[in-house]
Amino acid sequence: MKVVSRTTVSCYKDKSVDVRDVGTRLGVRTVLEGSVRRAGDRIRVAVQLIDVATGCQRWSRPFESCRTDAAALQEDIAHAVADTLRTSP
Repeated sequence: MKVVSRTTVSCYKDKSVDVRDVGTRLGVRTVLEGSVRRAGDRIRVAVQLIDVATGCQRWSRPFESCRTDAAALQEDIAHAVADTLRTSP
């Protein structure tokens, strides 16, 4: 598995670019993207894995937690993504 650093991909933040182009430039097969929304004391994170070759979504899942438990939420997301990547071809 190759994980590209946040600083390397930060140049794509807030830009409308095709995920296939980004993945190709970064030399990866799968791109992880997501969004974060807050409502009161709740955080909702929507995460998806995109196949660079096809541009199609391979997997997606919403996560929700209270803001005081953000570290646990981050760990849950990391485990779910790792498990998905580990079990997919």
